[in-house]
Amino acid sequence: MSGFGSDAYRLNPTEQDSDTKTAREEFKSPATENPTNPAMKAVACSEEFENSLATIQDQCSRLSSILGRSVLDTETEMFSSNFKTRSTVGIMLTGCIIENLVVGGPAYNSQKLSRGDKIVKVDDKAVNSDNVASELVGSDQPGSEVRIFVNA
Repeated sequence: MSGFGSDAYRLNPTEQDSDTKTAREEFKSPATENPTNPAMKAVACSEEFENSLATIQDQCSRLSSILGRSVLDTETEMFSSNFKTRSTVGIMLTGCIIENLVVGGPAYNSQKLSRGDKIVKVDDKAVNSDNVASELVGSDQPGSEVRIFVNA
């Protein structure tokens, strides 16, 4: 540990203490009085990182509350509801709006539907956000056809 003094401490990167107060107390030695001390720079850098991380987490919480929902929860919900059946048309919905198309699915392969399209009819039956998913499933027979009408 040349350059640190005989009573200086050094953090082992594999055993870093996550509590910065403990880390700060560990470095209270004559070598830490010098602001150019590498050990003190490491502690300062760690504190700056933790402060930045806390700021990011706060901003994510604010954004989540503004949106009124968690993006991850929404994706999981859409994904699971669209894959409960044996066959699907390969559409992920929010209400009647197409949020995404499953690559390789029938809707994607047709190249006639796009993200943002609003489904207004399924097999000539008007749909709304309450019944669109059940109408799309239909008889749930692989190879069956379904006619989807959209407003782009």
